Amino acid sequence: LKRLLDWYHNVTFQRYDHSRLLEILPKDIHKGTAAMTILDNIVTEIEKEKQNEGNNKNKTVTMAKNDIFMLAVGNDRSDEKMFEAIELAKEELNADNNVFTISIGLKPTQSQYYLSNQMDIVWLLQTLCNALQQKYAEQAAKQMEQVQRQKQQQSDEKEATQSHMEMKYMITKLLRQQQIQN
Repeated sequence: LKRLLDWYHNVTFQRYDHSRLLEILPKDIHKGTAAMTILDNIVTEIEKEKQNEGNNKNKTVTMAKNDIFMLAVGNDRSDEKMFEAIELAKEELNADNNVFTISIGLKPTQSQYYLSNQMDIVWLLQTLCNALQQKYAEQAAKQMEQVQRQKQQQSDEKEATQSHMEMKYMITKLLRQQQIQN
């Protein structure tokens, strides 16, 4: 089969011993190129949104480290190119603390971390969701407190203005009475 398909210069063969599987793929298309394409599209969209938010359309937009969170999970050799691409993107974006690559099962890999099985990924995702919910709930509570403080401050200012106006009216009234008496 390999000799028959060797005429196609843009094809690669991958044999997986553990499953007696032979994979015939285009050389230039793999999970790594797919990951890079997706990341490029995401970065482009973020930059467009930030560009539209600013008044100056010529302003250069840069992403903050906290704007980026990447989690790549894989369970076989075909995921290694994706791990490499994610690591490369991490370095290019200078996002060391927010990028994670995880391999399922303990084996030689390009990933930073490994988990024993797929259920560990479910646990990880649930934990991340709970942490995000808590974070956003705390942010919402802070925003509500800030709104309440602003309303209280506006109310206090209105009350102070009203008291000032009443005081001014009383002083004016007293002065007029004094003028009438003199």
